[in-house]
Amino acid sequence: MDNNNVIKPCLVETRRGFSVLYKDKPLYSKYAPADQIKKIISSLQILPNTLILCYSPLLGYGLEDLFEKLPENCFVLALEADKNLFDFSMTCKESLLSKIQNSHNNFVYYNSQSTLEITKLINNLGSTNFPKIGNFKRALPIEFSAGTQFSSDFYTSLTSLVDESISQFWRNRTTLIKLGRLFAGNFFKNLQDISNFDEKTYISLEDLQKKSWGKTLLVLGTGISLEDLLENTKNYLTEKTFRNKLFIIAVDASLPVLGKYNIMPDLVVGVEGQAAIDKAYIGFKNSKINFSQDLLSRPGIKRSLKSKNFFFLSRYTEESFFSDFVQLSEKIGIPVIEPLGSVGLVAIELALMIRNPETKIYFSGLDFSYIPGKTHSKGAPIHANLLL
Repeated sequence: MDNNNVIKPCLVETRRGFSVLYKDKPLYSKYAPADQIKKIISSLQILPNTLILCYSPLLGYGLEDLFEKLPENCFVLALEADKNLFDFSMTCKESLLSKIQNSHNNFVYYNSQSTLEITKLINNLGSTNFPKIGNFKRALPIEFSAGTQFSSDFYTSLTSLVDESISQFWRNRTTLIKLGRLFAGNFFKNLQDISNFDEKTYISLEDLQKKSWGKTLLVLGTGISLEDLLENTKNYLTEKTFRNKLFIIAVDASLPVLGKYNIMPDLVVGVEGQAAIDKAYIGFKNSKINFSQDLLSRPGIKRSLKSKNFFFLSRYTEESFFSDFVQLSEKIGIPVIEPLGSVGLVAIELALMIRNPETKIYFSGLDFSYIPGKTHSKGAPIHANLLL
């Protein structure tokens, strides 16, 4: 007997409809296959702007009941992690999936075992047409069959990631509501400063590439791991011959930490728009460190450093004034990057822009997990505030 046929899903007729047998396990009730999911659907209280996650819909029982009670602005994302079950549900003559997919424009059926792939889809980073994540206020997971038992960890992880994606979107939206005026104000002030720049105050991407040519790029954040790096390499990083082989890109909050070790970076990266970041630059006035600045960040920093400046722009809004500038940005040598949420990640992005194909990039201090009570290296402004 062909072993593949043993594990393939197959229909099983019961007294009240069809069930499915897969890997010797029934995926619906032996007596009334559709009843359990219909009861679950009838008991749900679904709010508007909900993303419905239908896990392992299989024969599609309960989906029509779900669509009948959906309020406005809801979308149904059906997911099947198991490829055999997905193919079966799309080709089985008793399955309702093909019919539902053709009759509802707020429904999509997807096969994947990658949580990253699905979260990209939901965050509108994939190629498939999908509603903007801002359409949703919440997610509602529903298990439509026992097919979920074959990939239970996948479905559990995915639910958490989708919830976090939606929550993160609305946290970001709240941040923009509170700080949008500040970002826009900084943007126009920095543009005004640029209009007065000359060769003494501006450095281009090509200039940075020339300065780093043949060197190893070292990107330094302000996480706890920076302490270990500096303690173990301080003799090398301050030794001239070794130091000249490096091009150090440091986030602004790490400046006080590096200053304690007498290490001067080749490029400092700043993205913070609020006055709180001023503490990171204490002791570095007139230091003339090359400064890479987001056009949304605090304008006064570049003036105090007396540095050469390289500008970039985080795509933080789709407002018309901003979109118009984005179209012009490349012509005046200002790259536009996606909002990365961390100055450390922005520093990595800039390192990728600067490097040539032969260049190696190392990084330290980009810690996104940390011990309780300590988030940054000793000497960083945030750590100093905690001690105070």
